[in-house]
Amino acid sequence: MKFNEIKSILPWIAILFVLFPLSFFLGVEKEGLLDMHVDTSKLEGLRLWLVNLYNDHRFTFAIVVTLTMATVGITIAFLTDIILKMFGLEVSKIQHHE
Repeated sequence: MKFNEIKSILPWIAILFVLFPLSFFLGVEKEGLLDMHVDTSKLEGLRLWLVNLYNDHRFTFAIVVTLTMATVGITIAFLTDIILKMFGLEVSKIQHHE
């Protein structure tokens, strides 16, 4: 990359470094942090486990959800690839010529 190309990106990087840390304070009220809990009285099984994980361990919940989404996305991609190959379509990487 040339410096002129990087120069146009620098203001956006500076904005991200300023606004991203400030976004952590947007959920804070005058009395303290918001206390959000989901009602678990009518839940059971996997839903109960997920809601308890959300209520008690938010970071672990975020990791579990992220890994689940990645696994589902990869599974859908592989199944789509298999189905397209069954129909005789060749799936490969696209080469870009600039």
